Amino acid sequence: SLDELKNFKPADSEIPDGYVFGGWYIDDVGNTAFAFTGNMPANHLRVFAKWNTVKFRVEADPAGGVMDAIDHRTSTMSKYFAPVYDGTQLVTEGLKLFRPELNTYNNRYSTYTSISFGKTWSLDPELKREYIPISDETAEALGLSDDEIFYYVNTQYRSDDGSVGIPSYLRNALYITQTELKYREPEAETAPYTYWEFYRSMSHYNYQPAYIGLFPGVQNHPYDYYAWLDAYVQKQDNGKPQKYRRVSAGENYTFIGWYPVLTDPDTGEEYLDSMPYDESAPIEEVAKVRAVWRLDGSYQIAYHPEQYVQNGDSTVFVNGTMQYWFDPAETLTSTPKYTDQATTNIYRQPDSIMADGEPVLDDEYIFLGWQLVTPNGDGTYTPVSSVAPFDPGDPFVVDAKYADTSQIIHMQAVYQARSDSQRRASVSGLTLDANEENYANAYLTSDALPAWDGVGTVTKGASQQIRFSNLQANDVVELFRYATNVKVGEETGKNHFAYQDKYVLIGFHEQGDPALNKYVPRFSSDGVIAAPRGETTDVLYAVWEPMVYINFVNDSDKNDFGFAGKDISFALDGSAETLYVVNEATGAFTRAPYEDLTNIEVKVGETLRLAIPYGNGETVTINGTNDQGSGILLTLTSTKPEGGNRVLVHDPVEARNGKPYTTTETLITDAEGLTVTFTVTKSDYTMLFKDNYNGDGTGGGEEEFYYKASDIDTNDAYLSEPFPRRGRVGYNFLGWALT
Repeated sequence: SLDELKNFKPADSEIPDGYVFGGWYIDDVGNTAFAFTGNMPANHLRVFAKWNTVKFRVEADPAGGVMDAIDHRTSTMSKYFAPVYDGTQLVTEGLKLFRPELNTYNNRYSTYTSISFGKTWSLDPELKREYIPISDETAEALGLSDDEIFYYVNTQYRSDDGSVGIPSYLRNALYITQTELKYREPEAETAPYTYWEFYRSMSHYNYQPAYIGLFPGVQNHPYDYYAWLDAYVQKQDNGKPQKYRRVSAGENYTFIGWYPVLTDPDTGEEYLDSMPYDESAPIEEVAKVRAVWRLDGSYQIAYHPEQYVQNGDSTVFVNGTMQYWFDPAETLTSTPKYTDQATTNIYRQPDSIMADGEPVLDDEYIFLGWQLVTPNGDGTYTPVSSVAPFDPGDPFVVDAKYADTSQIIHMQAVYQARSDSQRRASVSGLTLDANEENYANAYLTSDALPAWDGVGTVTKGASQQIRFSNLQANDVVELFRYATNVKVGEETGKNHFAYQDKYVLIGFHEQGDPALNKYVPRFSSDGVIAAPRGETTDVLYAVWEPMVYINFVNDSDKNDFGFAGKDISFALDGSAETLYVVNEATGAFTRAPYEDLTNIEVKVGETLRLAIPYGNGETVTINGTNDQGSGILLTLTSTKPEGGNRVLVHDPVEARNGKPYTTTETLITDAEGLTVTFTVTKSDYTMLFKDNYNGDGTGGGEEEFYYKASDIDTNDAYLSEPFPRRGRVGYNFLGWALT
């Protein structure tokens, strides 16, 4: 009986990647399924396997940008406005069009879709940021009306939606006012309609029986209004809806790109990948991306030293006449500003305390720190964050959500009457140690220290230390003046620390042992340190980095055939001892651990500089694959300094497109270091061998051979290089065809 064969299917090992078995069919196109019924006839039967492409869900979060797939045109949508009855009951209530005044339609991009295995996913390359998240306190302090506060609605399908998908008109990321978002009873529904009314009516229209064939398997979602809000409106950490404001005219956001959203397998928390999403890479799994923005030089931090303080039964105005200050400070010629998400440190504390215009004696009022606020315009301030007050010197991340419409983030000093609190010490110390314990040749020079214009004293100690004594708590020490020869502003620093061998002072750390600090100083040599608060002295030890560097230069964009170049990825191999520490030199003195040596990436036109402190005289291997494109030869050229010039270390290494490359380099001690430069050239002629494994040109790989014009004999088509062969189970390789 044929019925016994109906469950037979190919073995898993025979199923091509990216496909699922879809059954047996009479025709090779897969239109008519074979019915396994009755007995086997007295003749041969031939049936064909049908393969269905696996599809993966992909999601996009524009994070302040808008993705609007709604057809807002009354001219095209009016035919759906009228309710439809089948004689006994309502079939569809009629479409309630949202924001018809826009009169636009662009469904090229949506917040989610399904992509077939092996295909690519295109995202909006010209996304613009239009909205910024703000706290509830900021919204209230700015006096924003209901029509100036927006809520982020991203209607991406959820598994508890009761359906298998959402129609394309509803796959949106929009910012909706409270008026546009609120619930109205059906009998009150008149234009302009809310987004909920549009969403519900559009769902109703698309799910009616007459149109269900357009969306096979889709059922109407069971959400009521409040469940819909909970599913699709973005929340804060406290569960309340996240508020947004429009981007102001002076806020210049640059779209950095789409970045993959990854999930920590241990905590379940989401985080962004360090590299942008590669739209040329084929989809092989579920994907989620988020837009990343940079605000180019728009923010300042204003420090307001005044505060009304309760002292017993009276209220005292502390530092009410003291002028506020900005960070970055304004100059006569320019006003430098921070970018969004820039990292900085909380600036100094007020240098004196006045209460109702009179000097304060014996620490009657104590400075507790700085708090994020919004000015009310009457000398009072409203806190915009529940974060504890910041101490001067604390790290701070500039965040657009704390800024007012003039792109200013406000900090207010926080004081407390001495009778209400513990008295805090006002002096402290800081010691910079040459770290001769770990580096026997480390010492201080005999040069005189620069003049110190702050509170306290600065001296050189007998034990190879620079000691800052009796400093005002949180006073700032600019390290470049003592540990570098660089120029900052009008002043040039002087490095008072020295080492006889090929080492460079990159900064200072609480841990003097390099096995513990991994050659990543907490404070770089050109950084700033705030003296600790309290009667204590911090000792920081010099971090001496062996000058063992390797530079990777991606010059794939520098060519004579108009090629824009591509990012280059490779692996760096070596012994565990050699690669025990590998840091990226992000600046002259700043270092960051390079965690994944199996996937090092160098951007087009950029240089990646790695410090390998334990690498002198050791060898490392660079392994990668040329993926620059068909007909493009990738060349790796290694050079080192010698006699004031750079000389070749060995013959260049070349790799054809799609082919691997390997080069072994011996590391040297030198301030410039070893340099590996990636360049590209294009062949005059390229022979491309493409394996037709799946019958459609995919699945079997490609191989290229390059020829110069001089290699081609126009009178003889014979090429001496042997053609590659292929093998596949169950098939004989016949050769190569031109079509």
